[in-house]
Amino acid sequence: IDVLDPEYDFPQIMRGNLAYDRSLPLGLPGTVEFLFANDVKDIGYSNINLVQAATREDGRPVWSGRVNPTFGDVILLTNSTQGKSWSVAGKVDKQFRGGWFASGSYLYGQAKSINDGTNSQARSTWINVYTAGDINNPPLAISNYDVGHRIILTGSYLFTVRSVGVTLSAFYNGQAGRPYSYNFGSDVNLDGASTNDLLFYPRDGDVAFSTGTYQELATFLEAGNCTDVVPGAIVTRNSCRMPWTNGLDFHAAVNANIGRWKPEFTFDILNLINLFDSSKGQVEYAAFHDLLVANAVARPTGDYTYSVNSIARPGGVRYTRDDLRSRWQAQIGLRLRF
Repeated sequence: IDVLDPEYDFPQIMRGNLAYDRSLPLGLPGTVEFLFANDVKDIGYSNINLVQAATREDGRPVWSGRVNPTFGDVILLTNSTQGKSWSVAGKVDKQFRGGWFASGSYLYGQAKSINDGTNSQARSTWINVYTAGDINNPPLAISNYDVGHRIILTGSYLFTVRSVGVTLSAFYNGQAGRPYSYNFGSDVNLDGASTNDLLFYPRDGDVAFSTGTYQELATFLEAGNCTDVVPGAIVTRNSCRMPWTNGLDFHAAVNANIGRWKPEFTFDILNLINLFDSSKGQVEYAAFHDLLVANAVARPTGDYTYSVNSIARPGGVRYTRDDLRSRWQAQIGLRLRF
């Protein structure tokens, strides 16, 4: 059952920016800009039919009871006032003599949220928030859309051959990978989902192992590009990063006048890096922004028995290759203007 808070308001956001332009040495125009956004009212979901029955050894609640056993999940849509983002960017560009142009920019941004609202139904939007504790009150954490570092370089050359204009340009984008989480692959808090419980990283001896070893688990967790992943604690949501991506695209355009017609012929190569070296220009990702590292069963004593999944054992594959985006592609085009 889905229910709505009578005082629910559509999302509202406060956003602003501050920019400064200045002429730099060598005649380079430079820009620095700061942008921020704070949630005034955002979406918030909770299951008001859950009852906490116990607490796991790592401190997370166990939801094995129902307020009204006649119903399953009763999802309440209400408002959250938490959520914020900011970014700072710098850019320089220059129009040179002879038809040359170059531009470079750098951006760093952070975004935090309670719920990114990435699902189509109330229950899935509520239950697919990765949580270390109370799923009805998830903490503010790194958003799935956190940008991190980004570098953009562009260059172009415009020249004329017998009254035909030719433009050659290149675009480079280097960007930090998207955030992801280390999760259990089993429903350790009994909320009804087996993929949304953030992993408890035990100290050696804290838990028993039915499959795999502690050293295999620790080696895998420490090998990721992660922060806030320490033994003896539940990992933080989206505290890991997928690999950095490099992209280089090439564009050529030829413009000619034929009577009243002005055709433009274009040729593009996407992921030019991969054309020259098939091992480069790769885009890798963690499926659904999370890795199901281990399954856990609570023993009668209250502590866990772990089964380390194949992804975290020797020979396991941490990331999946995006087949299409990791290939070079070419296209031709024609535009007619009159």
